Amino acid sequence: MFGYVLENDGVDCGEMQRKKYLCCVLEKTEEKHMEEQVKSMEEVKQYLNSCLSAKREVEQLETDIAYFRAKKMSVRHTLDGMPHGSERKDLSDYIVKLEELEKKLLRARYKRVAIYTQIFDQIEKMEDDMERELLTYRYLRGHTWEKVADEMYLSYGYCHRVHRKALEHFSLILEQRGSANNAPVIEKS
Repeated sequence: MFGYVLENDGVDCGEMQRKKYLCCVLEKTEEKHMEEQVKSMEEVKQYLNSCLSAKREVEQLETDIAYFRAKKMSVRHTLDGMPHGSERKDLSDYIVKLEELEKKLLRARYKRVAIYTQIFDQIEKMEDDMERELLTYRYLRGHTWEKVADEMYLSYGYCHRVHRKALEHFSLILEQRGSANNAPVIEKS
């Protein structure tokens, strides 16, 4: 069926079908590769953002402790005219809860320092100064894209192009580290 030759161009129809099939397979393979690259870049971003997540966790715990202390130490007035018993309770519950929060804060600070140090060391291994600076501003200092572009004297669009290249180079550093059996742990929740 596919063995006849077209009169117009002298090409075997079977050959055309095979070429179409190969092109289709190649396109699907390229699409799959692009999807894997996007997934890989998202994992790299998630890993880099873990530094900012750890920072926010520490800040939230500090806020919780300050609120807990202020709540316990504040003066309470009840102006309903009714007699009330003494609200003085044993402070041991308060102290136990405060100690738990402070231990949790200490663990979160250690975790933050460990993550920051690990990411900082990996960023420092990058060869391109601009990419290194961009990743530092964005992921270690937590600047917005507008502030990163302003600090680096770049246009917003060019800043994103540099970022894409930086992520590609950073993922190579992670792969090299992973091949040395020292891969960073990316927590998935």
